[in-house]
Amino acid sequence: MEPKDYPYVFLNSPTGGYLGLFFGSISFVLAAWGGVQSPLNVAVVAGATLAGIALWAISVINLLNTDVALKLGPVGLWTPKLGFLPWKHIQAVLDSVATGKAGSFEILIIKNRQTQKQLEVITLSGLSGPKEKISQVLQQYKRS
Repeated sequence: MEPKDYPYVFLNSPTGGYLGLFFGSISFVLAAWGGVQSPLNVAVVAGATLAGIALWAISVINLLNTDVALKLGPVGLWTPKLGFLPWKHIQAVLDSVATGKAGSFEILIIKNRQTQKQLEVITLSGLSGPKEKISQVLQQYKRS
């Protein structure tokens, strides 16, 4: 049975939205600069403008989406995609994905305990809240 309260709740982080607005703005500046430098280069100006519009649109959506992305509790976890799942039915694994020179990012992989089928992958950088606590919490709940 799903608990009413979860000790650890993680929301969607607005950081990606702010970064998108920043890079979208840079795209608009590049489009304006390209138009001034060479008015004949319409494709570059149009491409940079479209990229800026797309980045801004995605960013605004990300900034408005402050819904709960993950809840952790002693009897299980909850995600918008999967709903509530008790620990006895799932396995939650923290992993790191290398991105080359840029470094790596942490992910939480949720698997069916019996079949080992991957049910969902959550990127921790997309969450707000005490991310450093996730590893400790998972270890604590695995023991109980």
